Amino acid sequence: MRHSDDAPLSARLSAVAPAAYAQSRNHVAGAVTGLSPWITHGCIPVPELTERFGLTGQDMLACQLGWREFFQHVWGYLGDSILADIRPGLPGISYTDTLPFAPTP
Repeated sequence: MRHSDDAPLSARLSAVAPAAYAQSRNHVAGAVTGLSPWITHGCIPVPELTERFGLTGQDMLACQLGWREFFQHVWGYLGDSILADIRPGLPGISYTDTLPFAPTP
């Protein structure tokens, strides 16, 4: 383990609760992991996290980590063109360049 002397990472790892993550990850005060900076900079690899938390393909945290890895791979391959359409639009469908705005109550 390359990160045994990283106290903030160790604290984050200790606080991760995969079941709570699955239940509340989209909530404002949800049980997110906060591990992104360490994953992004290669301090802790996703396979190590999967093993550490005993994750399977059925765990939401494993699915999100897998999606993150996939996105990073595709972004590395496509570069900035990841922001462009990769398929043409459907014939007869009108598209917009902006997302709809939903006012907050």
